Amino acid sequence: MTAKRLSVKQARQTKQKVMLIVSILFFLATTGFSVANLFRTAINSPEAIEQPVSEIPEELLQQQATVYERILEREPTNQTALEGLVDVRLQLNNVTGAIVPLEKLVELYPDRRDYAMLLSQLKQ
Repeated sequence: MTAKRLSVKQARQTKQKVMLIVSILFFLATTGFSVANLFRTAINSPEAIEQPVSEIPEELLQQQATVYERILEREPTNQTALEGLVDVRLQLNNVTGAIVPLEKLVELYPDRRDYAMLLSQLKQ
């Protein structure tokens, strides 16, 4: 009877070991295929990495400026909206339009030298 229990226990342990080995092999195989596919894709299409970032369309920049202006109507001292409006207007090459919100930033945050420096550069 003890020999039978021992053989059942050994059979169960053997099954567990086999299942563990099979599981590890499947895991390594799927991981290996995924990594190999990743490298193959990267090697076969280097042009995707080298493509330059396209410029933001002017219409989208105008929409962003409108959103920032609406925010500033409700919250005239919103730093994020002021910075965003300055940035968008500069991207639109609207230097004179960027000066007003930048002056507001300099007024609100006199300790920020970057605002003052940018304002002096834009006024020149």
